[in-house]
Amino acid sequence: MNGVTGAVISVTYGDFAGGTSLTAKALANGNYAVFMPTFGKTTGSASSATGKMWILNGSTGATISTFDGSAAGDFQGVGQYTSTALPNGNLLVNFYSMDFGGFVDSGCSKLFNGTTGIEINSICGDEAGDQIGGGNAFTPSTGNNVFVFSTAEKIAGVAVGSVRLVNGATGAVLQNLQGQTAGDSLISSIVVSTVGTVALGFSSYDSGGLVDSGRVVIMNFLNGAIQATHSGQTAGDGFGSNIRQTLDGTFALHAFAADNAGLTNVGRTVFASQADGTADVDIYGETLNSSMTNYRELTNGDCVFIDYNASTGGVTGSGRFVLVPRD
Repeated sequence: MNGVTGAVISVTYGDFAGGTSLTAKALANGNYAVFMPTFGKTTGSASSATGKMWILNGSTGATISTFDGSAAGDFQGVGQYTSTALPNGNLLVNFYSMDFGGFVDSGCSKLFNGTTGIEINSICGDEAGDQIGGGNAFTPSTGNNVFVFSTAEKIAGVAVGSVRLVNGATGAVLQNLQGQTAGDSLISSIVVSTVGTVALGFSSYDSGGLVDSGRVVIMNFLNGAIQATHSGQTAGDGFGSNIRQTLDGTFALHAFAADNAGLTNVGRTVFASQADGTADVDIYGETLNSSMTNYRELTNGDCVFIDYNASTGGVTGSGRFVLVPRD
């Protein structure tokens, strides 16, 4: 439809009564994609549909290309929220329920050229249930690279999950972070810097064999190089459960449930450089259920931690303030 006059430019039709779940995605080059998961039904049930995608000219509405599922359920859940329009005009689509290579729900993430409609590359699972692309893709605010997630990708039959950084122009995998034990690659937080790095928090990661100790990976999102890795120190720390940035861009890496010196749930915060990931401050709480993740930043860059639950002078829950210099 013409956005100025309201006149109908073109119409795209389904092929079966009840062709619902039609969604569209605008591309950066002015074209758009239309998704119909219920296309190709062989019966009246949506579960029999193979699904279809169109890439259309944004000016004329003419079809540039189409992509069809080959098995029932290939397009399950596919639409505007499982696709990512990249700044260069390309389109990444996550088909997390696609049956690839005869493996049910192995999943595929496919990169399409938004101008020609041609499929550039695909990343697919090689075991049933891998569900590659089984989480919304994430694109940093600058550049054309994109993260592709799977919490279910398997190694030797164990769903350890994965996070891949993919080149948004070629579809090449720049980095592949795979878990080692079940649930390792469940993303808990992502923060992007202004200098080309990104901090990825995996609070359920079993670092050093410690269950759910957590870890944070700081990566260059332009080339995939890993700058630094920081890990929880005891089981259940959940390090990386939250990540923030200070005014100067430093990553603040948190573990609300961190243990230290035999005390449980004292909390921990690590300040790490946004450039190379090196830590300049690593601070723990000192009493049970401390809050050494709650801080206020001063104009000079120093931080005041507000530890509501600290017990000082023998008084339970008396609280304390901790000034942490960062110069």
